[in-house]
Amino acid sequence: MEDGFEVVAAPDPVQDRGDRPPRVPLKAIENINLEAKIPLFYKVSRDSPTIPLVDKYSREALIVFSDRAKRDLSGGAKMFVFHSGDQQAIKDVLEWIMLCVAAGKAEKFQDVSLSFI
Repeated sequence: MEDGFEVVAAPDPVQDRGDRPPRVPLKAIENINLEAKIPLFYKVSRDSPTIPLVDKYSREALIVFSDRAKRDLSGGAKMFVFHSGDQQAIKDVLEWIMLCVAAGKAEKFQDVSLSFI
């Protein structure tokens, strides 16, 4: 206890959902504005050079589908950097996001024919 208040950790949002993945509301997908575009970059590690990943990508689509992008881009950043991970897997997810936007709903990832990027 500090100052008479008990410090309690915030619940883990993944644990609260059980085994279900996070859901993107249908209205949020339907209302994505594709006009504003930003470049996407990739870094293997903190000290590695920044590598261009995608020249122009929908800023709003990325924000709707990614909590980290929402946090990082909320201050008006003009680019987004993915840190580590497999570049092809990131591109596959980015293509899936655009397929969802085109369909106006969340599509199953494994059913996606990737061709947007």
